[in-house]
Amino acid sequence: MDDTGSYARDLLEGIARHQRESSKPWSLHLVRRRRFELPPECLNAWTGDGVIARVDSLEVEVALKRTGLPVVNVSGALENPYFPTFVQDPVLAARLALGCFDERGHRHHAFIGDSLQQWSLDRLRHFDRLLCERGDICRRLLLHPDDLYADRAVQMIHDWLRKQPRPLAVWAGDDAMGLQVLNACLRGGLRVPDDVAVLGVDNDVTLTKMTTPPLSSLILNGEGAGFLAARALEQLMAGDQVKKSGVTALAPLGIAFRGSTDVHVADDSHVSLALKIIEREACQGLRVAELASRVPLARRQLETKFKAALGRTLLTQIRIVQCRKAQFLLETTDLTMVAIAERCGYEHLEHFSRVFKKVVGHTPGQHRRIKCEFAGR
Repeated sequence: MDDTGSYARDLLEGIARHQRESSKPWSLHLVRRRRFELPPECLNAWTGDGVIARVDSLEVEVALKRTGLPVVNVSGALENPYFPTFVQDPVLAARLALGCFDERGHRHHAFIGDSLQQWSLDRLRHFDRLLCERGDICRRLLLHPDDLYADRAVQMIHDWLRKQPRPLAVWAGDDAMGLQVLNACLRGGLRVPDDVAVLGVDNDVTLTKMTTPPLSSLILNGEGAGFLAARALEQLMAGDQVKKSGVTALAPLGIAFRGSTDVHVADDSHVSLALKIIEREACQGLRVAELASRVPLARRQLETKFKAALGRTLLTQIRIVQCRKAQFLLETTDLTMVAIAERCGYEHLEHFSRVFKKVVGHTPGQHRRIKCEFAGR
């Protein structure tokens, strides 16, 4: 397994969690390999009991079949994987990405990704479908890995971006691609996020914080995938009757918002100002009356303009931002419901729960249980 990327390290953390909770811990052997590299020949004579692998090519899949060992796959690189596979849900990822851009008022969307990786193509396919369903266009640029490795990507992205409408919301297939997009913007003098807003995938903190501005990124549930993969392998090695194939898709944990998406696109300056205040202060208990008092426009006029621009009210927008933070805290922390309600701007848990259910579709408690099931907790 390639253990240099953040997602790979999250997978290993999930396997480690399984070991901490197991009554019969394993003796582990880590085989480091670069992506697409075949398993080493020594694996054919290995006396182990099972394998967790990133099966990222048909050649790797065939090589692992020859071992005769139970194998669990943690890569989304193949369209129809042979081994039981645990990946990240591209449908929910696309919804999160589009929601991020919608909240900021974007009208022009694009996807820039890898032309060969199935996880990249899946993200594009569902992002495109969501946009098409409402009559919008998904512009796209798919790059061959050879272009990425030869450092031609930045110039290719730069040339492509200059032909696109602005402001443009770009969903990059992963954080490495997001870095290339930001470099292309820097080379071409395109302002981020004003001309081009960029959202990555993986939340690789090393990459996301080294860019200017820092890169916003989808947070994947790599630890959950690693945990479930380890549990599945344990069952296979024990001879239990579990699925010998099939794909289990885990929900993303949320979005880490940083400077690359910190913009609100609106033709009207009053609407844009209101959006910025809401994004910054919604979870501090911001009320509509206070918000309206800080925008140099009569409240009724502001409400009318805001509804015309975004299709929702000021209060609804405040609640969306509050519930987005609540979802992230429910999925990534063990904070009590009362503490989460307070951090999202609510004094009373009952009021917070009612709002959350109206916006998200289920209660905070149900949301936490659903996410724990996805994470294998």
